[in-house]
Amino acid sequence: MRTMHEPVTELDLVAYVDDQLDPWRRVAVERHLATDPEAAARVMADLQARDELRLAFAEPLPHEADQLDPWRRVAVERHLATDPEAAARVMADLQARDELRLAFAEPLPHEAP
Repeated sequence: MRTMHEPVTELDLVAYVDDQLDPWRRVAVERHLATDPEAAARVMADLQARDELRLAFAEPLPHEADQLDPWRRVAVERHLATDPEAAARVMADLQARDELRLAFAEPLPHEAP
């Protein structure tokens, strides 16, 4: 298992997009993305492509219950993919959210039973 202190790799970014990271590694990746606008924009573009494919094949999104309408989410991701600074700010907000959840031991949406 990787720790929060190991450097973030391209494989970590792919795992982030695929919702395959444990909560601590997710926070580490979000911290990295908050400081690297270009990487954050690439990840947003990948999230957009992932969500467009899911919508095209009518596969439910893993966190539909607490997120934006799926089409609105794609529109937001499309915008963030073209605005690296905004993408980095969003990633900083996600990092802060996930750190608070870890601090209070609240499960992340994609970890719910």
